[in-house]
Amino acid sequence: LRCWPNSFAAEEARFGLAESLNGADYKFKAFKEYQNLIEKHPNSDRYEIALQRQFEIGERFMHGYRDKTFGIRLFPSTDKAIDIFEQVVKNGPYSKLGPQAQMKIGQTYELRKEYVSAVHAYERLMEKYPSDPLAEVAQFQIGLAYRAEAKRAEYDQNSANQAVASFTDYTVRYPQGDKLKTAEEYQTALKVEQARGSFQIGQFYEKNREYKAAMIYYNDAIEHSPKSEWAASARQKVAALTARVNQPGAAHLVQPTVNP
Repeated sequence: LRCWPNSFAAEEARFGLAESLNGADYKFKAFKEYQNLIEKHPNSDRYEIALQRQFEIGERFMHGYRDKTFGIRLFPSTDKAIDIFEQVVKNGPYSKLGPQAQMKIGQTYELRKEYVSAVHAYERLMEKYPSDPLAEVAQFQIGLAYRAEAKRAEYDQNSANQAVASFTDYTVRYPQGDKLKTAEEYQTALKVEQARGSFQIGQFYEKNREYKAAMIYYNDAIEHSPKSEWAASARQKVAALTARVNQPGAAHLVQPTVNP
């Protein structure tokens, strides 16, 4: 390649170099050589093979592979996995590996616990490949990613709302989907958890004698999960606070905002 980079043998040499580096366990160098083959010989018969090899190398990095430099093992790098899968999508956007690589980007972000980035990756899959079977998987994974994000932040209500909406979208878009029952179960569990969160916030405001705010959150608990134990307790709280503020001389404390 150094002596005759434009010869007819260059394509064969680039593929052989990439294969040799791959076999010698210099994976990222091999990835770059496969990329050279794809860019310099776009009509090569080995295009699909090179793309497949790149995808496989990305999977290795995704699952903790430690690359070599000068024969020394480096720390595992999922950053490289994301870079590789993004390049595979660019190299073969309409190949069978395009949607698979985009899915792997989301899964890699999930392994890194970067759930919002995972959501964005899955959303891109659904935008670019709406008819691919993986679009259904991506929709479900969006709900799971938001659910995981909600759990890590003392049950962040915004992420929980996004998770409920995502699972709702799944049930509407894929009424015959493989994950329909699971999506409905997660929906119910998330709504119960939202009710718990609202109830506890209501308790906080009640202890601080901010009864108007307390009743708003108690009513939120009822709205999130009407049949849950939290909703039942919230109804009792609303009734008690309503009776309390309706006592003579207490009208200045609060006016009920929602009929319990």
